[in-house]
Amino acid sequence: MNVSSAPRSSSALLLLLVLSSFTLNGSEARPSRCCLKTSDTKIQLKLLKRYVLQENALCPLTVIRFITVKETTICSDPSSPWAIKAKEYLDRKQREGASLQTPTERPRQQSFSTNRTRLQV
Repeated sequence: MNVSSAPRSSSALLLLLVLSSFTLNGSEARPSRCCLKTSDTKIQLKLLKRYVLQENALCPLTVIRFITVKETTICSDPSSPWAIKAKEYLDRKQREGASLQTPTERPRQQSFSTNRTRLQV
């Protein structure tokens, strides 16, 4: 090996090491919050907090990820009757919650009384 080929071979070796680390850790290229299979789990709708539609190109399945009040994730088939009903429930709950809040409402002030003065925070 001559002196001019040494930098090229070390660059090639470095590139090979980098590529092999991606191959060995291929699962790390996928987001950590992918559902890899669906579940037939059905819980009471009032125990659901929110949902996310998983349509990421890095995730192998299209599913609805339901998050419960205890932060547990349920991966459901979006075409299942329970998932459709649960999604509609959460959409309705969000619409009703949004209509209860008006942008003109001011937060309530807390007041503390002392013997002589009244302080407002």
